[in-house]
Amino acid sequence: MPDMNGPTYFILTQRPGPKWVEGVVYNEQPEFWTHVKYMEEIHATGNVVLSGPFMVTPGGAMADGGMTIIKNITLEEANEIAAADPTVKSGMIYTDVKPWWIPFHD
Repeated sequence: MPDMNGPTYFILTQRPGPKWVEGVVYNEQPEFWTHVKYMEEIHATGNVVLSGPFMVTPGGAMADGGMTIIKNITLEEANEIAAADPTVKSGMIYTDVKPWWIPFHD
């Protein structure tokens, strides 16, 4: 039986924004390292469960976008984290935020 009082995590999915350079892979986008630095700051909070780019194939090239799972925050905080990313502010990427209820967990 699932734990009906399971936690809620937040899924942040990144995808190309209007300033994304078509034909250029994720890790070669002009602001890629700006995004990585911001994600390192978010990771240092201790609330990031998992984070990273999508892949075209396992071990292959990065696809356009990524995902971050964050715990122990509110929806408002998740939206603030997404909006504060310098690459979201510049328009390189969009970040969508979705609450994720976890009734099945260890």
